[in-house]
Amino acid sequence: MITATPSTAIAMIQPAFTDAGRLALAGVPGWVSRADRDAHTAGHVEDGRLAPSWRVTELFRDANAGAADNDRQEAGMRKVIANEWMTLDGVVQAPGYADEDVTGGFGHGGWHTRYLDEVSMNWVIENVRGAGGYLLGRGTYEIFAAHWPDAPEEQQVLAEPLNALPKYVASTTLDEPLGWRNSRLLRGDIGAAVRALKAEGGKDLHVIGSPGLAQTLMALGLVDELRLMIDPLVVGGGKRLFRDDGALRSLRLAGSQVTSMGAIIATYAAAGG
Repeated sequence: MITATPSTAIAMIQPAFTDAGRLALAGVPGWVSRADRDAHTAGHVEDGRLAPSWRVTELFRDANAGAADNDRQEAGMRKVIANEWMTLDGVVQAPGYADEDVTGGFGHGGWHTRYLDEVSMNWVIENVRGAGGYLLGRGTYEIFAAHWPDAPEEQQVLAEPLNALPKYVASTTLDEPLGWRNSRLLRGDIGAAVRALKAEGGKDLHVIGSPGLAQTLMALGLVDELRLMIDPLVVGGGKRLFRDDGALRSLRLAGSQVTSMGAIIATYAAAGG
């Protein structure tokens, strides 16, 4: 297992669609702008509003193939896989847009969007469609629940699994029943709840974004893999995925690829895992 310093905070970092005139990629999990999210919640998003210049259904016509890999996983305890966007200096704060999270005076919001390309989009789709369920924090859950149930046709390659598969939500403020179908709260001891889910077997559980939640699960030794897209830039400060705790941990590189934009997509597992 990958372990990290305990963190009691489940601080949600929310990516977003960029505004008109900037790179817009419909279908990337969580990439819905604040304005579009509010309009969608109010029922005013037209079919074409969130459609990007890249149509997901055209670009990823064969995306279903990625899900088959997980079908070959041997029966037994399933893994928890954390999927994160990160700068070269380890920052995960505000990847999507300028005012996404200005905590601590962070002034580089939106750093991630310029590095998205076909390779990285395929990576996102393979992770989403290959999952057996999703572990989400409250903030991510609320953004997803406001968008994906009524996502337009060109986003169905991601909307279908996100709507159909189980969503397990870590929150102390939400109450059941949750509005998005196949969603339920993780109550009480989150470690015990996730261990029970892992023991059920089947396809792997994916944490999407939510680096605070990922930190909590890493601290409990419950993250089996980190799937990172590491962008080739340094922002010099901000919220990082890994804590400065002085601990030495060994990881094993399980796979990697380089995008056309110079980003590295890498999968890390615990050494010997």
